[in-house]
Amino acid sequence: EPGKGPRVNRNVNIETGQVPQGQLYNLANDLGEQNNLSAEHPEKLAELSAMLKQIRQAGRSRP
Repeated sequence: EPGKGPRVNRNVNIETGQVPQGQLYNLANDLGEQNNLSAEHPEKLAELSAMLKQIRQAGRSRP
């Protein structure tokens, strides 16, 4: 099932599901979210994780 995290643009999505490790996908090339890019792009994962934390602290579930 595709992730339900905040979409920053049409290509990148951060997974916020039940897995403790972050998940990052290029949706332009991987709509089925089969190739987790979090290990290859830890800086993008950190950026999106920080954004998600701010959204949650503001009491919002969507940007």
